[in-house]
Amino acid sequence: MTKRVGTYPQNFAKGEIDPQLWGASDLPGYYEGLAAAKNVWITATGSAEKRYGLLDVATLAAGTVRLIPFSNTAGTSYLLAIQPGNIAIYNGKTAQLVATVAASAFTEAVVPNLQWAAWGDSVIFTEEHLPPQQLKWNGAANFPLTAITFTDVPTYEFSQNDVNPSGTLTISARIGFVTATASANAFQASDVGKYIQILPLGRLQIQAYKSATVVSGYLVEELYDTSAVPSGSWTIERGWGPLWDSNGYPAVCTFHEGRFILGNFPKARTTIAFSAVDAPFVFSFGDGTEVFGGTRTVSMDQSEAI
Repeated sequence: MTKRVGTYPQNFAKGEIDPQLWGASDLPGYYEGLAAAKNVWITATGSAEKRYGLLDVATLAAGTVRLIPFSNTAGTSYLLAIQPGNIAIYNGKTAQLVATVAASAFTEAVVPNLQWAAWGDSVIFTEEHLPPQQLKWNGAANFPLTAITFTDVPTYEFSQNDVNPSGTLTISARIGFVTATASANAFQASDVGKYIQILPLGRLQIQAYKSATVVSGYLVEELYDTSAVPSGSWTIERGWGPLWDSNGYPAVCTFHEGRFILGNFPKARTTIAFSAVDAPFVFSFGDGTEVFGGTRTVSMDQSEAI
């Protein structure tokens, strides 16, 4: 009795072959190919290896899951598995669970809409119903998740509420950081972040409240001179308010050339805010130079559409 001996190919250099060639044993490539090569890489030498990224890492609870890759400054890669209420952090190389972080702010409604951006040893998360959050690697398995504290949240004129104070206004200089002094009580502590419009030319962003008669800030439009501005020729624009607060937060975020950029605010969809260079949580307008923060609003004027 003749026993048939089966042989198994070791060379898969031809990869998957067309189904129409199945059984075409007279072709040289027939013995160097596969009917199906699922989830494998065919190497240059013809062998097959398991495709990267298909290691069985973990079985997560049913429900919404967001998977986010992240690398720290030490060169370690991680996989963040975000579900409502928690973040599971896995080592990207060993697939071992590194840490589990409680995230009560990441609700079932928030998780599907989370946007994120990596910066240094941190991942920043935004969602329009959520104060921006920072997940920071502090070494080893230490990954605290905290709400971000911003400096000088930019303002936006949500309504027109202009006030014309009585008395004159004197500005200490024509350009730059200045002190504005009124001859009668005119200012409120809540005026910080708002603007003073001066006629015929001049515009001051109030950055500090000193008293009911004195504020300081930056002239975003310089003056002709420092003569006292008469009553009726200067206006406090009190319709300005924080661009984001408990009524709505930025929905999207990114980093660009050292700046943290936020946008798609529920109350101002066409406005973006950008931080000072290399200071992602500082949005101070400063002296208006390119190293400080600011805002830009996309014009929706169709008469001059680009």
